[in-house]
Amino acid sequence: MGGVGDPGNADDTLPQGPFGAVAYSYSISKHETTNAEYAVFLNAKAASDRLGLFHPSMESNTHGGIVRTGTSGSYSYTVKSGFEDEPVNFVTFFDALSFANWMENGEENGDTETGSYTLQGGTETPSNAATVERNPGASVVLPVQDEWFKAAYYDGTTQTYYDYPMGSDTVPTCTSPKATPAARTTATASFAASRSLGPIRGLRALTERSTRAGTCTSGMRTSRSAADGSAGA
Repeated sequence: MGGVGDPGNADDTLPQGPFGAVAYSYSISKHETTNAEYAVFLNAKAASDRLGLFHPSMESNTHGGIVRTGTSGSYSYTVKSGFEDEPVNFVTFFDALSFANWMENGEENGDTETGSYTLQGGTETPSNAATVERNPGASVVLPVQDEWFKAAYYDGTTQTYYDYPMGSDTVPTCTSPKATPAARTTATASFAASRSLGPIRGLRALTERSTRAGTCTSGMRTSRSAADGSAGA
């Protein structure tokens, strides 16, 4: 978990619009949520899976890492061998909000439809999907754009926004993946009980590049001098 300070910082003005101003200090996860972590969630809350927290592609797709067995009411979830520390794929936005609610409510049998967000209707897509917002006082949440942008590119010490999330304006050099992935060296969960959560994404980075706040797999932001507004890769 990486701490992000200097509350009340100024935006970084870009052609697409200003980004990065956040009025409060917060923390953001350093790692994406793994298959192992998500499987714990499924086993706790998806025995019947009326909310569709499991997607069949998690099992059938080569990039999926979770297998479901049993019948509705007694579903069980296990992680494919070798996929324990891989980021979970095939998770929707509302699955992620349900996960945040679960953590906000203490995990285990914690509720998935109230807490950080109120998700109404008891269905995969909430009936209030168009108006879902953070609830006041929520502590485990998904980051909004400004929170993510600041964590990736802002240096509170110098009050500077960098072009790349390694704290530099120099183009980084990426290396090819190793045949055997290195083991994670931290037990920090991807979703930390903090002001912000790292997003659940289906990305498989070529190299794990740490940002100023420690978040991984961020890329180049748009250059300050990019008059045409095009974004970097």
